[in-house]
Amino acid sequence: MPHAALEIEQARTWWSENRPAAPGLFTSELLEAVRQMTHAPRSFPPYKARMKGEIRRALMPVARYHVYYEYDAGAARIRILSVWNAVRGRRPALRVR
Repeated sequence: MPHAALEIEQARTWWSENRPAAPGLFTSELLEAVRQMTHAPRSFPPYKARMKGEIRRALMPVARYHVYYEYDAGAARIRILSVWNAVRGRRPALRVR
C-alpha cells in the first residue's frame, strides 16, 4: 500500500489546508469506507475483474474521492490500491500484483 498511502497523505493534507469548514472530513470518510470494506468487502461494486481477486471502488460521497481496493475472497483480505479524486477526468494507474 505504499503508493496508496502517499495518495492518502497528500489528499488529507490538501483537504485540511483548503477546506477550513470541514478539515477532518476526508479522514472521517476514508475511515468509514475502510470500515465498510473490512466488514463487508463486497458491498461496493466491482470495478475490474482479475484472475486473482477483484478490484472494487468505494465512493467517499462528500469529499468526492474513490477508494480503489483489491479484494481477494480466497484469502479474505483487502488491499487499498489508490485513493483518487473522482472529478479528475481520468482514471488512476492502478498498481496490482
